[in-house]
Amino acid sequence: MSEKSGQPTTARIEAFSDGVVAILITIMILELKVPFAVLEHNSLPELLRSVGPPLLSYVLSFIAIAITLLNHHSLMRIAPHATPGLYWVNALLLFFMSLIPLATKALGDNPSGTLAVAFYGVILGATSVGFTLVHAYVETLAAAHGRVNPRRRRDIWIDVLSCAVYFLGAALAFVSVYLSFAAYVGVPTIYFIPRYGNRSET
Repeated sequence: MSEKSGQPTTARIEAFSDGVVAILITIMILELKVPFAVLEHNSLPELLRSVGPPLLSYVLSFIAIAITLLNHHSLMRIAPHATPGLYWVNALLLFFMSLIPLATKALGDNPSGTLAVAFYGVILGATSVGFTLVHAYVETLAAAHGRVNPRRRRDIWIDVLSCAVYFLGAALAFVSVYLSFAAYVGVPTIYFIPRYGNRSET
C-alpha cells in the first residue's frame, strides 16, 4: 500500500510483468536449437543458414521486449497508485506479449515467408497497442492527481506511430519482406530511451 494515500502501489504489477517477461524470454531461448549435424561438417555457410534466421528473430524480439519492459517500468513510476483498470490494461499488454514467442518461432522458421513476416508484425503491433493503452491509462491517473505533463502526453502519439509502423510493416510483407524487416528494426529505436520521467513530474 502507498504510505501517503493508503492506495495500492504498482509494485505488484511490475513484479508480475517482470515474471511474465522472464518466462517469455526463457521460452524463446529454448526454441534456439544447436545444429550439431551441421557443426560436424564444419560448414560456415550451412551453419549460418541453419542458425542465422532463428537467432536474428530472437534478437529482434528480445530487443522489442526489453525496451517495452524498460519503458513500462518508467510508466509505473508515474502512476500514483494501482487500480483495477490498470491491472486489466496491463494484463492485455501481457497477453499480446505472450504471443511474441509464437511469432518469433514462425519468423525464425520461415524468414522469407509472407505470412510469417506479416504475422510477426501483427503481434508486435498488437503489443504496441497494449503498451499505448497502458500509457494512456497511466496519464489519465496522473492527471486525476494533478500530475499533468504535456510532453509526456504528446509521447502517446509516438506510441500510436509505432503501432502504425508495425501494422504497415505487416502489410508490406505482401509486397516485400525486406520492407517489413526495415519497419520492424526501425520501430524499437523510438523507445530506446525512457521518456516518461518519474512520479514527481507535473
